[in-house]
Amino acid sequence: MSKTRLLMAGGWVVAGVLSGLPLINIEYFRNFYGRSGVCLALHITPEKPNGWEYSVFVFLFLNLASFTIIAMGYLWMYVVARTTQQAVKKEQRSSDSAMARRMTLIVATDAACWMPIILLGVLSLWGFTVPPQ
Repeated sequence: MSKTRLLMAGGWVVAGVLSGLPLINIEYFRNFYGRSGVCLALHITPEKPNGWEYSVFVFLFLNLASFTIIAMGYLWMYVVARTTQQAVKKEQRSSDSAMARRMTLIVATDAACWMPIILLGVLSLWGFTVPPQ
């Protein structure tokens, strides 16, 4: 249990450092959080303001990598659980499809949250203009 707590604490520290780093008073992060009305540092515009590389790293690369790890983790858990359940009676296998539905829902809601942000960010990097509406 202490390994889990250590990993969770480490994750929170990394998240805190990543979000607090732009608050340091250096020119690279000048007005980093103040450029948007919702304090979101991902700007889907053709211009490249200070800190845009950092935004791309955090919002696009880290979120896509995190989503991929989450999806692969749930796929792995499903495969392991299904392999284990194949050793039991058929009556208990009905929970297999219920578990698959729950896991799919978790991954799908995560994708529904992050894929539009990642897609708009990538399109903006490729030079497409995203209308402000």
